[in-house]
Amino acid sequence: MEHHFNVDIAVKYGMLEAVILNNLYFWIKKNEANDKNYHDGYYWTYNSAKAFHKLFPYVSEHRIRNALKHLEEEGLIVTGNYNQSAYDRTIWYALTENAISILQNYKMEVSKSQNQSCKNDTPIPYNKPNNEHIINIINYLNEKAGTHYRPTTDATVKVINARLNEKFTVEDFKTVIDKKAEQWKGTPMEEFLRPQTLFGTKFESYLNQTIVKEEKKQEPIVPRSKAYKEFEPEPEIEAVEMPDDVRENYNRFMNGL
Repeated sequence: MEHHFNVDIAVKYGMLEAVILNNLYFWIKKNEANDKNYHDGYYWTYNSAKAFHKLFPYVSEHRIRNALKHLEEEGLIVTGNYNQSAYDRTIWYALTENAISILQNYKMEVSKSQNQSCKNDTPIPYNKPNNEHIINIINYLNEKAGTHYRPTTDATVKVINARLNEKFTVEDFKTVIDKKAEQWKGTPMEEFLRPQTLFGTKFESYLNQTIVKEEKKQEPIVPRSKAYKEFEPEPEIEAVEMPDDVRENYNRFMNGL
């Protein structure tokens, strides 16, 4: 499956937003051609975030929901609910006039460019970009490192393509991300969890690096403080022998009671 998108929309709103918008445009135009799902002045299509995730398995449902919300906030789509059952919460989507205008202009430019290419005597070589791989890698980095890098940045695209051209796989990128995130998160090195550092010239050494986990040191058992001494037995008091005259007076006193 190939996913296409409007470059201008990707630059302005994000690559995932552009891919989703192109998908919505395809189904809405199809429904319009068949005169289906027309409500309140719009032709609609519907899908759940889970269904979108099956179409775009390289991004999470959470990011898909955020991208759809972003498109709505930017005035490119509107949402509704025209389900027959009141318990069905599947969201319906329609394109605004602004979105349709942008997408139609893009389709015309692509068609014009293709027609001009056909007139050339020598075919123009086409190198398919690694868009899906780049999106997959950057989304994985963002989720693991808590960052917000975009897969459309020139420097990011360049450094990832350099490694892909060296026959490294997407799984190799994910392995490097896992290793360095485990090693650097929560340390001063966390700021280097970025594409230029992770996927640069040290990529292969990071890939083959063995991360040794530090074992947690067991806290020593602290003996009871010496301040708490055990009670010592009271010293025995030796009996004192009374003198005879004192004992005689004592006995006389006790007998008189």
